[in-house]
Amino acid sequence: MIVDDETALCKMLQEHFEEHFECEVLTANTPGEALELLEKESPEGMLLDVNLKSRLTGFDVLARARQISPATR
Repeated sequence: MIVDDETALCKMLQEHFEEHFECEVLTANTPGEALELLEKESPEGMLLDVNLKSRLTGFDVLARARQISPATR
């Protein structure tokens, strides 16, 4: 899963990872979307921007991710 508030960057990284690693990559552009995906999908890993332009930072998402989906790296 990729979490970044820059939509174009998310799309570029998603295409790159799906092409080179033959996997499904989820993307989220807000902390809320990220937390929702973590609950529903429990992804194996997460690439997370810590400087999200939101009330919640990437560090906030990370702290909640550890509770919601502890297996996500």
